[in-house]
Amino acid sequence: LFSVRTLANVAKSVARRVQTFQLNVLCSASRPLLAVVVFRCYTGRDVNLKSLKDFGLVTLGYCLVNEMVHHLVWTWFDPAQLITPQQVWWMMLGDFNGALIGAYALK
Repeated sequence: LFSVRTLANVAKSVARRVQTFQLNVLCSASRPLLAVVVFRCYTGRDVNLKSLKDFGLVTLGYCLVNEMVHHLVWTWFDPAQLITPQQVWWMMLGDFNGALIGAYALK
């Protein structure tokens, strides 16, 4: 029914997709930590979550770090996910809005 070559190609494709999924999860899990580290390096102090200014800076840092990490991983590992240069800005805008709305809803 299926040749060995076909099954090998399917296995390679599935393994590649699983690796891409794992790297995307790693990027998503590491970006909040990186955003806090960037904030501490930039301001030299801990984040005060009751401060709107701190919250806005951490959210902006989160968006920038997220886009950089994802696009670096995609460039190195799976360039097919890079569709257009404008997707960086749309992704950043969506993350910024989502982070603000989510944080205010949970606050």
